[in-house]
Amino acid sequence: IRFRVHEFEDLIDSSCITLKGQQKIAKTIQENYRDYDGFVVVHGTDTMGYTASNLSFMFENLNKTVVVTGSQIPISQLRSDAVDNLLGSLIVAGPLQIPEVVIYFDNKMMRGNRTTKASSSKMDAFESPNIPPLAVFDVSLQVEWNRILKHNQGQFKVFYDMNQNIAQISLSPLFTNYEVLNQMFHSSDAVILSGYGMGNL
Repeated sequence: IRFRVHEFEDLIDSSCITLKGQQKIAKTIQENYRDYDGFVVVHGTDTMGYTASNLSFMFENLNKTVVVTGSQIPISQLRSDAVDNLLGSLIVAGPLQIPEVVIYFDNKMMRGNRTTKASSSKMDAFESPNIPPLAVFDVSLQVEWNRILKHNQGQFKVFYDMNQNIAQISLSPLFTNYEVLNQMFHSSDAVILSGYGMGNL
């Protein structure tokens, strides 16, 4: 397996990434799509789940593996988890041919748009609450092929025009500022309400 490293000129902290930065990642993959079997995106952990999710919705008819990974401890420090995460990602992106955007972290491969960062202090920083891991790296590699998306028909495309005028608010029993909520409904194209329990409002 052969790899090529592409590094962006202006590196930023992942907490500063915007849709423009995610579009830049998507465009780089699109420009190199025919030349490689898979892609690994090295990303900061704070917004890794957001980028993986957005990429999964930007890519249409994806038939190659796109792995987003990073580390809790920088690669320059002792005990860093960066090397293991990077090597595992390269194994996933190369021979496995999984037509999805996934996150690989701490020996687990999870669906990109179902993964969230659950801890800032543990090596096992990411979890997929509603879908079990797609693969687990123990002594042997265990891939749950029945959970993997099927290969797509049609030409690979990238959807860049994503709507950013979307608001999100978490409700609680103590929430009473309905004026703010009313303003959000009138100024946003969509409002995501996070309820409690089974979504009771």
